[in-house]
Amino acid sequence: MDWARSRRLTVIGILITAVIAILLILGFAIFYKTPTCTDTKMDGDETGVDCGGSCLTVCSAEAQKASVRFARVLQQSGRNDLIAYIDNPNVSAYAKDADLLLDIYTQDGHTLEKHAHLALPANTATPLFITSIANAAVQQVFVSFASSSPQWTKGTGGTEAMPKASNIVVSGTGDRPNITATVTNPIAYPEHNVPFIATVFANDGTVIAASQTVVPLIPAQGTAQAVFTWNEPFSEPYARIEIVPILALPTVTP
Repeated sequence: MDWARSRRLTVIGILITAVIAILLILGFAIFYKTPTCTDTKMDGDETGVDCGGSCLTVCSAEAQKASVRFARVLQQSGRNDLIAYIDNPNVSAYAKDADLLLDIYTQDGHTLEKHAHLALPANTATPLFITSIANAAVQQVFVSFASSSPQWTKGTGGTEAMPKASNIVVSGTGDRPNITATVTNPIAYPEHNVPFIATVFANDGTVIAASQTVVPLIPAQGTAQAVFTWNEPFSEPYARIEIVPILALPTVTP
């Protein structure tokens, strides 16, 4: 009898233990939430809220700050065009959509505020070119980031696939100058509708002209021609020309 009773108690104990284990497993499955990069919490291997660690988003504290190298308004072709260079020093982080604030001061005393949205590939200086930023003559423009820092994402942002410009030639330097360049596609598939910005510098480093064009097709590992034109002569002799591809043309909002 003692042996039978002991066996029953052992079986009951095993059953109770199994039930408790099942309840614990079910409770864990119901109430435990796996850490994600979108749960607005600092969990898992994150080093900030939903950033760092295995998350694609880079924490602002771990990224170098982007900066505006220069911004200048050009009076060309009867327009007020803005040319600025935005430096992203991060080697392995890019911004898909940096929000830039444009504070525009016109010569008639008005102040305008606009936003420009621009992709910033890793470790590059990206030109921001906007035509006709104001109807009135512009006295000065200040370009800054609308927030303290863009949202950085791990990666290069496609810099390895960006075409290169070479064989830059200036012709028609009288009333209607134009620039041509050979653009080379380094990757094994064709690239379509690639925007390029041409910036013309004087001897002292001042920008004297800028323009943009879109190359419809660059064949896979092939070349195409990029052409930039102006309707009036450069304001002074040029010393250097930079032709830079960008991921997409910027969008501008009030």
